Amino acid sequence: MKQVKYKREAGHNYLVLNGMENRDYRLRMVLENKIPGLLPLTLRRWNGEEEYYYDITSLQPLDVFFGKKQINYEALKHVLNDLYCLEGELKRFLLDREDVPVRPEYCFYDGETHKSAWLFYPGGGENYEGLGEFFLEHVDYGDAAAVDVVYRFYKYVREDDFVMERIMEYMAEKYPEQWEDNAPVVEEISPPKEEFLWENKGSAIPDTDEKSREGKSFLNSLASFDFKGFFKKGERREELREEKTAVPRESFYMPSQEIQRDKNWGKTMVLGVSPEKKNHLRSVNGKQIIPLPEKLPCVFGKMEDSVDVVIPSPNVSRIHARIYEKDGKIYLQDMNSLNGTSKNGFPLEANESVELCPGDEIAFANQEYIYE
Repeated sequence: MKQVKYKREAGHNYLVLNGMENRDYRLRMVLENKIPGLLPLTLRRWNGEEEYYYDITSLQPLDVFFGKKQINYEALKHVLNDLYCLEGELKRFLLDREDVPVRPEYCFYDGETHKSAWLFYPGGGENYEGLGEFFLEHVDYGDAAAVDVVYRFYKYVREDDFVMERIMEYMAEKYPEQWEDNAPVVEEISPPKEEFLWENKGSAIPDTDEKSREGKSFLNSLASFDFKGFFKKGERREELREEKTAVPRESFYMPSQEIQRDKNWGKTMVLGVSPEKKNHLRSVNGKQIIPLPEKLPCVFGKMEDSVDVVIPSPNVSRIHARIYEKDGKIYLQDMNSLNGTSKNGFPLEANESVELCPGDEIAFANQEYIYE
């Protein structure tokens, strides 16, 4: 497969490939149809060159999402179910699983809905043995059902006549109480729920109201606009922005104070830390310090059960960015976030990594910090 790169454009993140060797009916079939289980694909031509854009907005490669957390039975069931359904969809569109690279880095996962989508690359498919090895390395060995299914899957994929239906039948028969429906249903990945910042100015794109659609004039709009209410709302938004603070998960730190939040956020803890503590993030206003764990990586976002530090902002993605160590250096990496990550005012491309040095200013969407 050709070299992969990533781009962010107008609230979408893309995995981009330059050209394809096998440009036959299979590629046209995917370009002209929305096939459940495959990443949406578009073709762009520029200066005589072709680029293929796969929409991966708010999704994470399987190997990244489960890089630190283990795969339990529930997650495993969803991934295998989606893969089984994908095989059926490929046949319906006269395609073959040989055109799907069955590798964890090319399976993009939604940690909230547990749905997954795969990259389509004609002639670039592989057998399922590599995926089975990935499951063996990352399965939750405290989950007996997950371990049983993983070992059974790995055994099956090494046989010449393997079909996904075999492992699905085994799961439905062996664990009926954990199998909600023995006939898997194809579902599409739901759109991201984060609010998209227009030009990163901190405000979401407003929806067009009915009066605007009816052609209400600009002057009439001004006359009917509630300026007083607008400024009050602006003051309230500023108050809310001051209230929201990033919170390290209690599993990594000793809590010192509990914060009461909306039930959707769950209970999170903030801890006091001395200013002298190194390797931390300090909010630009100086009111908050986020200590980083001694053992990196550290993942930031608002999805509490999948990140190390929760940032409860509607503009921050569920899994937004991470800070990690490599060869003795510290790096910041965007993780396909909707509103982007920046360092010293320069935005990162989706999945791009940059080295961090003390004093660097970083931003997760519009949440700004200084690395110290």
